[in-house]
Amino acid sequence: MASGVPDHRFAEHVIRSKVVSAEQVEEARRSQAAAASIGIEISLAEALVRMQALTTSQRAVIEQRIASAQPSGGIHQLGPYRLLRRIGAGAMGVVYLAEDTMAQRQVALKVLARELASDPTFLERFHREAVASGRLNHANLITAFNFGEDRGWRYYVMEYCPGEAAEQLLEHRGRLFWPQALRIVRDVAQGLHYAHQQGIIHRDVKPGNIMVTPEGVARLLDMGLSKYQVEKDEKTGRTVGTPHYISPEQARGAPTLDGRADIYSLGATLFHLLTGRPPYPGNDSIEVMRQHLSAPVPNPSAVCAEVPERVGKIVQRMMAKDPAQRYSDCAELIADLDLALVAEEPTAAIASKPSPGRAPKGSPPVHRQGAHPPSIWGHDEAGKQAGMPASVWGDASADVPSGRPMPARAAQAVAEPLRAPRSRRGSEADLPALRPRMKQNVWLWPAVGAGGVLLLGLLAMAFGTRGKPPTAQTTANAPKDTTPDYRPSLPSAPTGPGMTAQPDSTPNMPEVPPAVTFLPPTPQVDNEERWKGATDLLNLVDLTVDPVQGVWRFSGQQLTNDATPRARLALPVQPPDEYDFRIVFTRNKGDEVTQIVNWKGTGVAWVMGAIGNSACGFLRSNTELTPPFKGETSKGLSQGTRHSTIIEVRKDRVRGYLDGQLLSEWAGDSKDLTWHPGWDLPGDLKLGLGSHNAELLVHSIQVLDVSGKARVLRQPSPLTGPGGGGVTDEWKKALALLPPEQQIKHVNAKLQQLNPGFTGQVTMWASEGQLRFINLSRHALKDLSPLRGLPHLSGIGLGGTELAPSPVADLSALMGLPLGYLDCSNSKVTSLAPVAGMKLGQLLCQRTEVADLSPLEGMPLHKLNCSATKVKDLRPLAGMPLTSLECAGTAIDDLSPIAGRPLKELDLSETGISNLDALKGMPLTKLHLHGTAVKDLSVLSGMPLVDLNLGETKVTDFSVLQGFKLTHCQLDSLGLRQIGFLKGLPIVSLNLAGNRIADLSVLSGLPLTELRLSYNPVADLSPLRGKPLEALYLRATKVATLEALEGMPLKKLDIRGLSIADPALLRNLPLESLYLDYVPAQHAELLRGHKTLGIVNGYAVTTFLALPPPAPKK
Repeated sequence: MASGVPDHRFAEHVIRSKVVSAEQVEEARRSQAAAASIGIEISLAEALVRMQALTTSQRAVIEQRIASAQPSGGIHQLGPYRLLRRIGAGAMGVVYLAEDTMAQRQVALKVLARELASDPTFLERFHREAVASGRLNHANLITAFNFGEDRGWRYYVMEYCPGEAAEQLLEHRGRLFWPQALRIVRDVAQGLHYAHQQGIIHRDVKPGNIMVTPEGVARLLDMGLSKYQVEKDEKTGRTVGTPHYISPEQARGAPTLDGRADIYSLGATLFHLLTGRPPYPGNDSIEVMRQHLSAPVPNPSAVCAEVPERVGKIVQRMMAKDPAQRYSDCAELIADLDLALVAEEPTAAIASKPSPGRAPKGSPPVHRQGAHPPSIWGHDEAGKQAGMPASVWGDASADVPSGRPMPARAAQAVAEPLRAPRSRRGSEADLPALRPRMKQNVWLWPAVGAGGVLLLGLLAMAFGTRGKPPTAQTTANAPKDTTPDYRPSLPSAPTGPGMTAQPDSTPNMPEVPPAVTFLPPTPQVDNEERWKGATDLLNLVDLTVDPVQGVWRFSGQQLTNDATPRARLALPVQPPDEYDFRIVFTRNKGDEVTQIVNWKGTGVAWVMGAIGNSACGFLRSNTELTPPFKGETSKGLSQGTRHSTIIEVRKDRVRGYLDGQLLSEWAGDSKDLTWHPGWDLPGDLKLGLGSHNAELLVHSIQVLDVSGKARVLRQPSPLTGPGGGGVTDEWKKALALLPPEQQIKHVNAKLQQLNPGFTGQVTMWASEGQLRFINLSRHALKDLSPLRGLPHLSGIGLGGTELAPSPVADLSALMGLPLGYLDCSNSKVTSLAPVAGMKLGQLLCQRTEVADLSPLEGMPLHKLNCSATKVKDLRPLAGMPLTSLECAGTAIDDLSPIAGRPLKELDLSETGISNLDALKGMPLTKLHLHGTAVKDLSVLSGMPLVDLNLGETKVTDFSVLQGFKLTHCQLDSLGLRQIGFLKGLPIVSLNLAGNRIADLSVLSGLPLTELRLSYNPVADLSPLRGKPLEALYLRATKVATLEALEGMPLKKLDIRGLSIADPALLRNLPLESLYLDYVPAQHAELLRGHKTLGIVNGYAVTTFLALPPPAPKK
């Protein structure tokens, strides 16, 4: 479809409004070029639609807006985001609550400060990292997922998270009670651990970047954005946020950081939360950074006596100056935080003579190692939620909310009936979505005596209707057990000193579901013979449809997923009234595993490995599990161990088994098993499999129909299930019957199956109902065989980057494809033989191990890049219609095979070429000869050259240059003394470094914006006065004054090796980057007070000034 809007206007609008990213626009332009190479002309708008960055309707709306755009009189909206109210501000800009008018949701919009938004390099890198971090998905992280610009205002978009920042909590109430501080830091550490595993470092952990939600969960802001805030700071000289939490290695300007830098900053944050002040107080940022570099690590226990010594040791290890002395990763830190919390909070078991607010000796801990604390806030000594600011929690004087167990220090010896605690305001839907935990009162075994009345309350809370504790009156009137075979019980009573056994029954049992008959566990429930007739759901899984959240893929004959929070997969079966549901799996790492079932039309979640991997049960009230089955002890999951879980669904009950052992059942109202929205499945309720921060290997999924009314929603096909692992003819035939949008999904799934680590995120577009182009660049791909299922594919991108090479080594999977475009650059490819016979128009194979170009013979190539390969011979290129050839860094020494080609761009740098006769008559506009033995340029006469690189050649006669209209010219290291041949040329970028030039008068008439003069005996810069120079390099020249630079728009300046009499002139230049021989007495004040300067000698200004002063020169 043709676009009525020019490409450049469309690109400007979508990037500004952040409908798509600048990176996606650039990728769309590459797609345009690839399409053009195979004869298909498409607009930029169409390219974005075909690569699924835009929908057709979005494109139409955007084109209409561009056509009717009128200037607005006020800023009430940026891009598609309508500003609602200001909710915060910081060093980077202002944060607004906004409405996404396209997605109909509330978001947080951070509008960048003007000085940050004016640097294109910062914006590009900042956006790239924001896109990468947006793929992070963790309950303790809030990441930016969009970035845009509108009318000059740059902004990025985050999930809106209600609550208060830890910084605000410190302002409102001072230091936090130490368990609260540890829980905040533990949550943040969990988020950081996940981010570090994805290769992203935060670099700006501080109280202002930590949000505490109304549910008591701590979440870290700006994940992935701070990395490039640091890079911007290196340009502006700003401290990252504030220096109070910066790690020593960041203060030193270390070029590379790892997760231990975040651990240090988190330790400084914990110190502040514990004591009410940062570890190194002060307003002088440079002095604070010096203390981070060299001052002893303070102990919070010495500042605040209430902080236990064990907590102080954790902080000191987190803040060790040497990263090697810190925690190696956040997992190790979390383990120590758990131990510190466990030591403080034993469970509220009641001894024979308990004292108010005090736990008896020998009480088992509430929090097992690895368990998620029930909330950040816990409770104070009066049983209230401690430290809850009213703005977050509502009425801080309310009693403990239902479902939150009171720790031992708040428990009291009760000689009167328990009162039902007031519920927190809000509906059941507002209950906190914390990690499921077993109702801990179920585990208590109170002694007789003073705690007798408390026992009734605990039993009622464990087994009463919806878990609500009865009043004294309802307890006294509770009916006796009328169903002898139904005997709910608690775990066996512990024995030992001070513990008295409880009788098996009591006349005051709580209410129970009526007319429920006890049934023993099903014998041989997990026997393979019993499951022979079951429906195999694993072979019906379609990974293009069934995943609801997380990345799911087949690995061989098994199903795996990533450790995404609430990852889940819908299964294609409508279950009957009665059935058994079995999953055999191995949990390799992480937390809970969940089976999602349908019981009487209600969604039910069977959660395994909860409460610090100690229990299993059906989910109740969002945060509680059903109690263990009669007389059984609950159990958890073992990492790396094969487990089998079975759910028996019957009309009157639902039962959960693990490894053949019945662990829990529920025979009450199905609606009492509260559904958590985190396990929702789309459409009609089906069966499902889920996990929370856990990585699974699923061996089998089966359903055994008991009532005979099950309905399978999908039939097995070559496109479902693991399908034998590889690419079969049946799979290719089934794929060919699908439309392009379905083809790419199945190819993605198969690529994921065969390439662990590949996420399936690709760019593609189709034409005439067939998939034509697929871009798999920068992905970890080794096995390309699924591409054989796309017989009409005409363009493929497989390349990596210099820093992240592609693992692709074999192109055999591409044989027979009608390719016109192929990018396999920066890969491990050694042979081009598989592409022989193709009609390639463009081939990019630079920085590979390719040595032989003979497979390219006869191709209609017009663009070839084989730079930095082992190629020696260009003869296979003879007769090709080449217009662009790059073979820099190869061993070629003969250009005769390309004589007569219509080349416009040619790069021969660092080759063995010395003779240019073969170039005669070519319409070259760009020629790079750097580092060659070329002497004679006469053959270039008459060419329309605008870009010429002659650096380090043997050329001595430059008269031919006068016939060119050069704008870019490199003449470095040629021994030049005179440069009169440059007179009158329209050069804007000129490199004369490493020559013997003293007189610059010839340059007075050139429109230069970049000039390199380093290592020349030049002293007089007056010919440059008034030039629009933005970059000037004068290292090791004889310049003594910079007066001629006054008024220039200089952003980059190198004056190392110069003795400048009056460096004060630098103050008025709009410099962003400066290199100089630093003398503190002369330069410190200048650098500190410069308004635009960001980088000094490669360091951020504040970092540079905090470094130890340089040793005086001898």
